[in-house]
Amino acid sequence: MVLIDQSNRHATAIASRDCLLATVSASRFRVLLEQAPGFSLHVMRVLADRLRRSSGDSRAA
Repeated sequence: MVLIDQSNRHATAIASRDCLLATVSASRFRVLLEQAPGFSLHVMRVLADRLRRSSGDSRAA
């Protein structure tokens, strides 16, 4: 979310199993949003799901 609204980071994450992570700069993130419609749609779906969960919407998976 920080890459979208330039706010301060206020969350942490702990992986439940081994994983491989990639660093994405703000400029690369913008390029992905502009040039990869599937990526943009995925970002919107994740944000919509988080909004539903935070508002108590029963449709949240």
